[in-house]
Amino acid sequence: SLVLGKLVMPGLLACLQALVVLAMLKLLLPVPMPGGWQLVATLLVASLAFLAILLALVRLLGETGKAVALLLLITQISAAGGTLPVALTTDFHRAIHPFLPFTWVIRALRTAMFGAFEGAWAPAIGALALAGVVALALATLLGRWKRVPLDDYRPALDMD
Repeated sequence: SLVLGKLVMPGLLACLQALVVLAMLKLLLPVPMPGGWQLVATLLVASLAFLAILLALVRLLGETGKAVALLLLITQISAAGGTLPVALTTDFHRAIHPFLPFTWVIRALRTAMFGAFEGAWAPAIGALALAGVVALALATLLGRWKRVPLDDYRPALDMD
């Protein structure tokens, strides 16, 4: 319940951001999309999965988890095949490619938006959802809480 309580507001914000991205795709880039509901589901699942991964990293590693999340983001951008084909990347990137959540986001988006991969959207969204569920389980079972007395509670950034 503590973990889910921590995720309610950020989860709502992540879903709102996903819907803003959807609105931009529909209004600014009027690309015909064969899987409209699949696109919506992909954006929402991706947002929530990455939120769960971030929460797990922070709960397991503390503040260091934020740095690890940033490194994971940078690695995923270059290894997931979103910016250039995976075949043109290094051996390391090709080796980790199938294990990165962003790989499955890209695959699910390409399937939903363009009908790529012979419409095999379910395996991609399933792998992404599994990554989110595993991260949520890790955050719940292995994470630690830092209790702050009410008198010591203040914003993380003090602007006095």
